[in-house]
Amino acid sequence: MLRRDESEGVVYHGDWHTVVLNALNFAEKSTSAPELLELFAQLRETLMKNDECRHDVTVRSPLPFGLDAEFVATCVRDCLEDAEAILDITEPGYISVIMTKRGTSEYAHAWVAEGIEHGIRYAKFILGARR
Repeated sequence: MLRRDESEGVVYHGDWHTVVLNALNFAEKSTSAPELLELFAQLRETLMKNDECRHDVTVRSPLPFGLDAEFVATCVRDCLEDAEAILDITEPGYISVIMTKRGTSEYAHAWVAEGIEHGIRYAKFILGARR
């Protein structure tokens, strides 16, 4: 399950594919013309075969010195809120995240990178609060 962006509907992030599918859903419910329904079905099939707004993103980021990698990974996972995201801490000093995101390729990469940074800040905050 992909996390819904809090900015969705406020900031356009490049996911025109979902916009078109939502418009198709509305159009299908609003017409009974067989020619249009057939055209909508063909368009839906083509869109499902060619989803240009779905990106599998890999982001690698350095871990702060002295922080436990597993603890940071837990905090990053909490911030990403995506149970299907793959987190890798096997490379010493780094965390890598692989996940699927919608939008432009640049947006998807930036969103995952920001999620990692947010998770690292969250880990630092928790550790600072314990002192």
